[in-house]
Amino acid sequence: MGRVLTPVREDAASERGMTLIEVLIALAILGFVSLAIMNMISLSLHLDGIAKERSIATSLASTRIQRLSSMPLQTVANYANYRLPEETAAAGPPQTFTTEYGEVPGNPKFKRVVELSYDVPTSGMLSVTTTVSWQHINRKETSHEMIVFLHPFIE
Repeated sequence: MGRVLTPVREDAASERGMTLIEVLIALAILGFVSLAIMNMISLSLHLDGIAKERSIATSLASTRIQRLSSMPLQTVANYANYRLPEETAAAGPPQTFTTEYGEVPGNPKFKRVVELSYDVPTSGMLSVTTTVSWQHINRKETSHEMIVFLHPFIE
């Protein structure tokens, strides 16, 4: 007897599975997507670190300004009454209080400089500039500055 040929179903090609090239292309696409996601995660962590450092610097500057502004306004001759124990005073102008790296209580990675400029911008006013610096993640010094103006009759 002769050979019996079975008819080939039309959907047989779809049942064969994936070829090696298709698998390699799928893996390459998956690899590129994974690299992009890892890069986004890395960038997100880096930016989170920057935001945390800036937030701490803002808090240190704001706290120092609040403490200084809660005291009665001091004259140029009595400017040292504003000094905190960890600060080094320098007569000016501007009169300056410096807290070096390692000496800011609770934040050793930060440095704080407070400058007092009397009669700025007008007579009787005190300009307080607080600059907080830190060594950024990439070892570059970064700083954040806050300025406030005080007057004995303005609250």
